[in-house]
Amino acid sequence: MQSVADASDSGGSAKTWRRTQLLVSCLVVLGAALASVRVVNHNDSPMPASVRQVSVMTQLACFKTALDQFQLDNGFYPTSTEGLMALLQRPSGATNWHGPYIAALPKDPWGRDYRYECPGKHTSAGYRYDLWSLGGRPADSVIANYDNLSLKPL
Repeated sequence: MQSVADASDSGGSAKTWRRTQLLVSCLVVLGAALASVRVVNHNDSPMPASVRQVSVMTQLACFKTALDQFQLDNGFYPTSTEGLMALLQRPSGATNWHGPYIAALPKDPWGRDYRYECPGKHTSAGYRYDLWSLGGRPADSVIANYDNLSLKPL
C-alpha cells in the first residue's frame, strides 16, 4: 500500500489517495451505522424510525462526499436528468470523470430510491442541489440535505 508521502510525490496518486480516503471514511461511517442497526434490530423486527433516520443521514453524507468529488473533478454537479447515476457511469458532459464515485445506488430504508435535483429548489440557501429520501409515513417525513448544514455542498 502506498504511504501518504509516496502519494503526494506523484500528482495523480495524491488525488487517488484523497479519493480513497474519502471513500474509506464514508464506508466506515456507513458500516458503523449498519452495525448499530443490526444490534438494535437483532430479532429481525421492523427497524425503528430513529435508526432509519440515522441510516438515511449517513447515506446522504456518503452521497454528499461522492457528489463533491464529482464536482471537484468535473467542475459541476450532475444535472437532474443525469441524477445519481452519474456517480456510477460517466455522463456525456463530464470530461474529467474519475468514477465510479460510489459502489452502487442503494435504496433508502423504506425501499425507495433517493431523490436528487440539480439545480434544486434551495439554491438561494446555498444548496446547489437537493438530495432527499421521502422517509416513512406520514408524507411530510422527508429527510433532506437542505435540512442539515453539515450536508451543504461545497
